[in-house]
Amino acid sequence: MEGEVEFQQKTRQAMGHTPASRQKNSIQSQSDDVWEEEKYDNVSNSEQVSEKMYEALNEEDRSAQFSWNCSYCKRGAKALMGHITTMDAKQIKTEKRLNTVERRVKCFEDDIGEMKITDELKDFIDSKIKECISAYKERDLRKTNIIIHNLPEADKASPEDRKQEDEQNIMIMARKIKVPDVDIKFIIRLGE
Repeated sequence: MEGEVEFQQKTRQAMGHTPASRQKNSIQSQSDDVWEEEKYDNVSNSEQVSEKMYEALNEEDRSAQFSWNCSYCKRGAKALMGHITTMDAKQIKTEKRLNTVERRVKCFEDDIGEMKITDELKDFIDSKIKECISAYKERDLRKTNIIIHNLPEADKASPEDRKQEDEQNIMIMARKIKVPDVDIKFIIRLGE
């Protein structure tokens, strides 16, 4: 409250509301308390107030309830209010635009999140497809595999010799069951 009253007093002084003894040829600078010699033509003699009247109007108890302005200040206040109204309108417009931008950013963030989910889903689907293709190829390779039980084990010493003997035994069996072309890619002996 005290700071507000002080601000009002400084504003009045800066706008020419000073005692008549100081008002005729000078105004107080708002930036400091130095009186500058400057003619204040906008304040008419009828608007000038005596030192006692000025002090009475600026008493703390009355200044919070009573406001007085010269015609120049009224015009200035009206112009200032016009600027404030314009600034308020611009601020409201800027806030609306900011809200619009924030909504768009949120939409973009949501879209990006959906794209990430879509990319993750695509990667998951691709990996599942590759697994299925791999399993199918493996099954396709095994569809011509045969398992033979109770095939006597070769008594050869080297693994290569045992493999050749197993191949010969398989070829003999294939001829007996009338399988014309047997293409043996590899032989695996299960067990020991």
